[in-house]
Amino acid sequence: MRSVERRWLRKFGKGLAVAFGKAGRRHSSRALVLSIVLAAEKPSRNVVRLGFLTRVLVPLSLIFVFASCSLQGMIKSLRPDEIGALALEDLNPSVPEGATSVALSLKKRLADPLALTYRLYDPSDAQIHEGELELEAGAASVTLSGLPLPPDNALDEADRVYRIVIADSLGKTSRVRLTVLDDDDPPTASISDDAVTEGGSLTFTVSLSGPSGRGIGLTYGTVSGGTATVGADFTALAPTTVTIPAGDTSFAFSVATLDDSL
Repeated sequence: MRSVERRWLRKFGKGLAVAFGKAGRRHSSRALVLSIVLAAEKPSRNVVRLGFLTRVLVPLSLIFVFASCSLQGMIKSLRPDEIGALALEDLNPSVPEGATSVALSLKKRLADPLALTYRLYDPSDAQIHEGELELEAGAASVTLSGLPLPPDNALDEADRVYRIVIADSLGKTSRVRLTVLDDDDPPTASISDDAVTEGGSLTFTVSLSGPSGRGIGLTYGTVSGGTATVGADFTALAPTTVTIPAGDTSFAFSVATLDDSL
């Protein structure tokens, strides 16, 4: 090894700068020359031309970079159960009345951490809530908590549909249709008795066992039977359908009686 090369090795710890140029007389004009300039007492004298190392190091560096990329691709291909952006399994989940959170399963686990923002819209499509969430690598589901959904009560109501818009940090947007299921039974109906002198009108009241959050449809009418005869004792009333409005608990109807000589 030449003395200047040995000096370069001894003083490597003092710092270096790398510059590229063309080869001198000893090397091909197409070869790249790596010049290492040492920061010693006399830096102008510590220049070592290592053209022969360039022809070895550059190809090896390219091979290393290619191998690293290929290895990363192999690692990714060995983990087919992971994904990058958010991919929800079910876009139409449901929760019971009184819930304040919803868990959404992912189609595959996340390969990397992912940031989310989400907005909640009520049945009238007004935004009522928004939030942010950070998912860790390997997450298999996302849980949105603190949602202002309807509280549990004893009122029979229709199911309510909310809308959730979720955006992830990779630019993908997911739209979820969330249904809040009512778990209360509808009220039952009963009918009152009445008495009147012949020729008068009977008034019957239909009552519900409790209020409902939705309209309750009922059908009423008269039928033949008992001791009264249609056309002789009372006027027939054809089947009629009525809806008791939400919140109401009763309605009434009348049946005209006929006076006879008996």
